[in-house]
Amino acid sequence: MTFSAILFIVFSSHAFDKAKLSGYAKTYSDEGKALMTMINSGTIDDAKARKHTDAMVEAAIGAGREYMSKDPKSAQLLKFVHGKVPEMKKMSFNDTNTKFHDGAALDVKTVGMNLKDEENEKYSDPVHIVVHPILTMQALQDKNLKAAKEELAEGLEQIEALVKDLSH
Repeated sequence: MTFSAILFIVFSSHAFDKAKLSGYAKTYSDEGKALMTMINSGTIDDAKARKHTDAMVEAAIGAGREYMSKDPKSAQLLKFVHGKVPEMKKMSFNDTNTKFHDGAALDVKTVGMNLKDEENEKYSDPVHIVVHPILTMQALQDKNLKAAKEELAEGLEQIEALVKDLSH
Protein backbone atom coordinates (compact mmCIF):
# COMPACT_ATOMS: atom_id res chain seq x y z
CA MET A 1 0.00 0.00 0.00
CA THR A 2 1.35 3.39 -0.95
CA PHE A 3 1.83 6.23 1.49
CA SER A 4 -0.81 8.31 -0.30
CA ALA A 5 -3.29 5.42 -0.07
CA ILE A 6 -2.66 5.22 3.67
CA LEU A 7 -3.15 8.98 4.03
CA PHE A 8 -6.39 8.76 2.05
CA ILE A 9 -7.75 6.08 4.39
CA VAL A 10 -6.65 7.93 7.53
CA PHE A 11 -7.92 11.37 6.55
CA SER A 12 -10.97 10.59 4.44
CA SER A 13 -12.95 8.78 7.07
CA HIS A 14 -14.47 9.89 10.31
CA ALA A 15 -14.54 6.85 12.55
CA PHE A 16 -17.99 5.54 13.34
CA ASP A 17 -18.87 6.35 16.94
CA LYS A 18 -21.55 4.07 18.35
CA ALA A 19 -21.84 6.15 21.53
CA LYS A 20 -22.52 9.30 19.50
CA LEU A 21 -25.11 7.45 17.43
CA SER A 22 -26.80 6.25 20.63
CA GLY A 23 -26.83 9.80 21.98
CA TYR A 24 -28.42 11.16 18.81
CA ALA A 25 -30.98 8.35 18.86
CA LYS A 26 -31.83 9.03 22.52
CA THR A 27 -32.31 12.75 21.85
CA TYR A 28 -34.46 11.98 18.81
CA SER A 29 -36.56 9.49 20.77
CA ASP A 30 -36.91 11.67 23.88
CA GLU A 31 -37.96 14.71 21.85
CA GLY A 32 -40.33 12.60 19.78
CA LYS A 33 -41.97 11.05 22.83
CA ALA A 34 -42.42 14.48 24.42
CA LEU A 35 -44.02 15.71 21.20
CA MET A 36 -46.26 12.63 21.00
CA THR A 37 -47.47 13.35 24.54
CA MET A 38 -48.34 16.88 23.45
CA ILE A 39 -50.14 15.67 20.34
CA ASN A 40 -52.08 13.06 22.34
CA SER A 41 -53.19 15.78 24.76
CA GLY A 42 -54.82 17.64 21.88
CA THR A 43 -53.29 20.95 23.01
CA ILE A 44 -50.46 21.99 20.72
CA ASP A 45 -48.01 24.69 21.74
CA ASP A 46 -46.54 25.67 18.38
CA ALA A 47 -43.25 26.99 19.81
CA LYS A 48 -42.68 23.87 21.92
CA ALA A 49 -43.64 21.59 19.04
CA ARG A 50 -41.17 23.37 16.77
CA LYS A 51 -38.47 23.06 19.45
CA HIS A 52 -39.07 19.31 19.62
CA THR A 53 -39.07 18.81 15.85
CA ASP A 54 -35.99 21.01 15.37
CA ALA A 55 -34.13 18.99 18.01
CA MET A 56 -35.20 15.79 16.26
CA VAL A 57 -33.94 17.06 12.90
CA GLU A 58 -30.60 18.08 14.44
CA ALA A 59 -30.26 14.65 16.06
CA ALA A 60 -31.17 13.01 12.73
CA ILE A 61 -28.43 14.97 10.97
CA GLY A 62 -25.93 13.89 13.63
CA ALA A 63 -27.04 10.29 13.24
CA GLY A 64 -26.70 10.74 9.49
CA ARG A 65 -23.08 11.83 9.90
CA GLU A 66 -22.43 8.62 11.84
CA TYR A 67 -24.23 6.66 9.13
CA MET A 68 -21.98 8.22 6.48
CA SER A 69 -18.88 7.22 8.44
CA LYS A 70 -20.07 3.61 8.58
CA ASP A 71 -21.38 3.53 4.99
CA PRO A 72 -19.63 6.12 2.78
CA LYS A 73 -21.87 5.21 -0.19
CA SER A 74 -24.61 7.20 1.59
CA ALA A 75 -22.63 10.46 1.74
CA GLN A 76 -23.87 12.13 -1.46
CA LEU A 77 -27.50 11.32 -0.63
CA LEU A 78 -27.37 12.38 3.01
CA LYS A 79 -25.39 15.56 2.40
CA PHE A 80 -27.97 16.54 -0.22
CA VAL A 81 -30.92 15.80 2.12
CA HIS A 82 -29.27 17.54 5.09
CA GLY A 83 -28.60 20.60 2.94
CA LYS A 84 -32.26 20.74 1.89
CA VAL A 85 -33.65 20.94 5.45
CA PRO A 86 -34.21 24.75 5.38
CA GLU A 87 -36.04 24.39 2.05
CA MET A 88 -38.13 21.45 3.32
CA LYS A 89 -39.23 23.44 6.37
CA LYS A 90 -40.73 26.07 4.03
CA MET A 91 -42.60 23.55 1.86
CA SER A 92 -46.12 22.26 2.26
CA PHE A 93 -46.72 18.85 3.79
CA ASN A 94 -47.58 17.42 0.36
CA ASP A 95 -44.49 18.86 -1.35
CA THR A 96 -42.12 17.61 1.38
CA ASN A 97 -43.81 14.21 1.30
CA THR A 98 -43.60 13.90 -2.49
CA LYS A 99 -40.11 15.30 -2.98
CA PHE A 100 -38.24 13.91 0.01
CA HIS A 101 -40.25 11.09 1.59
CA ASP A 102 -41.40 9.53 -1.66
CA GLY A 103 -38.15 10.51 -3.37
CA ALA A 104 -39.14 12.71 -6.32
CA ALA A 105 -36.21 15.05 -5.56
CA LEU A 106 -33.81 12.15 -4.96
CA ASP A 107 -32.95 11.09 -8.51
CA VAL A 108 -29.82 9.11 -9.40
CA LYS A 109 -27.98 12.12 -10.84
CA THR A 110 -28.57 14.18 -7.69
CA VAL A 111 -27.91 11.58 -4.98
CA GLY A 112 -25.60 9.12 -6.74
CA MET A 113 -27.80 6.04 -6.44
CA ASN A 114 -31.17 4.66 -7.45
CA LEU A 115 -33.14 4.44 -4.22
CA LYS A 116 -35.62 2.10 -5.87
CA ASP A 117 -32.95 -0.59 -6.28
CA GLU A 118 -33.33 -3.25 -3.62
CA GLU A 119 -29.74 -2.94 -2.38
CA ASN A 120 -30.30 0.80 -1.78
CA GLU A 121 -33.59 0.55 0.13
CA LYS A 122 -31.70 0.69 3.43
CA TYR A 123 -30.82 4.31 2.71
CA SER A 124 -34.43 5.37 3.25
CA ASP A 125 -34.08 5.24 7.06
CA PRO A 126 -31.40 7.95 7.36
CA VAL A 127 -33.41 10.11 4.93
CA HIS A 128 -36.75 9.52 6.63
CA ILE A 129 -35.49 10.28 10.14
CA VAL A 130 -34.82 13.80 8.83
CA VAL A 131 -38.06 14.10 6.87
CA HIS A 132 -40.56 12.74 9.42
CA PRO A 133 -40.11 15.45 12.09
CA ILE A 134 -40.52 18.09 9.38
CA LEU A 135 -43.67 16.38 8.10
CA THR A 136 -44.91 16.16 11.70
CA MET A 137 -44.53 19.92 12.18
CA GLN A 138 -46.19 20.61 8.83
CA ALA A 139 -49.13 18.36 9.77
CA LEU A 140 -49.45 20.21 13.07
CA GLN A 141 -49.49 23.54 11.23
CA ASP A 142 -52.25 22.10 9.04
CA LYS A 143 -54.13 21.12 12.25
CA ASN A 144 -53.97 17.47 11.17
CA LEU A 145 -53.20 15.68 14.43
CA LYS A 146 -53.79 12.24 12.93
CA ALA A 147 -51.15 12.78 10.23
CA ALA A 148 -48.79 14.34 12.79
CA LYS A 149 -49.04 11.24 15.00
CA GLU A 150 -48.49 8.93 12.02
CA GLU A 151 -45.43 10.84 10.78
CA LEU A 152 -43.94 11.06 14.25
CA ALA A 153 -44.51 7.35 14.91
CA GLU A 154 -42.79 6.47 11.62
CA GLY A 155 -39.79 8.62 12.48
CA LEU A 156 -39.49 6.97 15.89
CA GLU A 157 -39.63 3.53 14.28
CA GLN A 158 -37.01 4.46 11.72
CA ILE A 159 -34.48 5.82 14.21
CA GLU A 160 -34.68 2.45 15.97
CA ALA A 161 -34.20 0.63 12.65
CA LEU A 162 -31.21 2.81 11.80
CA VAL A 163 -29.51 2.14 15.14
CA LYS A 164 -30.16 -1.58 14.76
CA ASP A 165 -28.77 -1.53 11.20
CA LEU A 166 -25.58 0.26 12.24
CA SER A 167 -25.03 -1.86 15.34
CA HIS A 168 -24.11 -4.97 13.32
